[in-house]
Amino acid sequence: MDSTKNQLQVMTFLLRSYPKLQSLYISFFEDDGNKSLEMFSMEGNWQYKELSTVDILKHLRTIEMVNLQGTESELDLVRYMLENANILEVMSIICVENNVETLARISKKLLTFARVSPNAKIFFS
Repeated sequence: MDSTKNQLQVMTFLLRSYPKLQSLYISFFEDDGNKSLEMFSMEGNWQYKELSTVDILKHLRTIEMVNLQGTESELDLVRYMLENANILEVMSIICVENNVETLARISKKLLTFARVSPNAKIFFS
């Protein structure tokens, strides 16, 4: 079994193991020069429907993501969380990059994502 499949299974297992999870902290990091969450590409390897078959984010109120670099894989995960966390109140995203162009690109992309929770606020820096 490849590492992508293993990582997806671990993420799914963790989220299903805590069905009443209210706060989630995710730190993105590089491992041997490869992004740790490249597995989450919805167009690529990540079968996000595996996660969405169960309403596993229905109690989630806060999400903090740090060290985001703005890869498509990371943004796919952000999109998934916004589309499925029914009562999300706050999502805080802290980027690694301080480059104005990169931050503007990520910010512009975030504004296009649908939110299932009408009261969800996104803090981005």
